[in-house]
Amino acid sequence: RGITLPDRGFATQDDAASVEVNPAGLGFTSTAELQYNLQLAPPDLDGTVDTGHAIFASVGGGGLGVGFGAQFLRHPELGGDLDDLRKYSLSLGFGDGSSVAFGASYNFFGSDESPSIDGLSTWDLGLQVRVATALGIGLFVRDVDASFVQRGAEQVALRRRIGGSVALRLWDGRVVLEPQICLLYTSPSPRDRQK
Repeated sequence: RGITLPDRGFATQDDAASVEVNPAGLGFTSTAELQYNLQLAPPDLDGTVDTGHAIFASVGGGGLGVGFGAQFLRHPELGGDLDDLRKYSLSLGFGDGSSVAFGASYNFFGSDESPSIDGLSTWDLGLQVRVATALGIGLFVRDVDASFVQRGAEQVALRRRIGGSVALRLWDGRVVLEPQICLLYTSPSPRDRQK
């Protein structure tokens, strides 16, 4: 999981942050963009909630967009040597530039403390369909390859996340309603697969 972004629209995100939210959004970009995001914890919650910062860059036009993300994250709930990591993403979005786009992100991770995270890689896939000016649909699958992380003597599966949303644009786009759903699926460990 990357940095928490305030406007995560699976069906509407079409800027540099699409690298993290839904790579299909890069297929709708028409300019170059550089974005910086910072997530801090209030003093009374320091060390208990996620923090980090991220840089996202994208360039696109004509239905093709590419993006890059570098995120420096702390996830205290993971504990031990898994809570301090870096996430790098290379993304591609392509489509007709107006109504449909597909996208993929290759994510690779780094950590000075955890050998199991250092060198870990995953794939994300996304789709955005703009049925009409007032209606859009977004779908994504994160960690498609369901990688495993070594935690002590046990291998822990990354949770595959499948989600989507429907966006309604009202009053010429002044109001956007986008209910979202996200399902988590944890793959069985290699030990469970052998049983």
